[in-house]
Amino acid sequence: MAPLKMRNKRIMLSAVGIDTPGLVAKITTKIFELNGNIIDVEETCRRGLFSIFLVIDFSAVTTPIDQLIKQLEAIEKKSGLKVIVKSYDDQDIVFLAARSNHLVTIIGIDRPGITAKISTFFADRGVNIENVKMIARGELFSMELLVDAGNLVVDGESSLIASLECLKDDVGIYFV
Repeated sequence: MAPLKMRNKRIMLSAVGIDTPGLVAKITTKIFELNGNIIDVEETCRRGLFSIFLVIDFSAVTTPIDQLIKQLEAIEKKSGLKVIVKSYDDQDIVFLAARSNHLVTIIGIDRPGITAKISTFFADRGVNIENVKMIARGELFSMELLVDAGNLVVDGESSLIASLECLKDDVGIYFV
């Protein structure tokens, strides 16, 4: 990998695998040893499976970014996780000026394709899903989504709420 020229040294790291005690400690200790500053993190365990996503700032470090990435990728061998590390520049991220955050809770009967239908519904209207949690137990299905409807595109509908009513009838789900 060729050395990268960056105004800042930001790295995103994600890791997934079988959950065991100490995984967060292994990852965050390595970041600390490399003098990185964690500026965002989300970790979860579901059904014995582990996942973590971090945004790390290495701006105060003189080590070249490609060397930092290699050292972070070494977490994979020590943890047994699949680790993905990628650098990025804040200039590459587009932040929308108009934000309209909504928490949408969906309850219904579980069946194949429901998550695809819901996510396509939002995508078709320019609504960004920022966080999603789903639970399916037996026949029941519950999904909680944090969405940004700042760029909502609707055909004759005046709001996200009105648009959701169309999805409710089409998919057979309820919104709370």
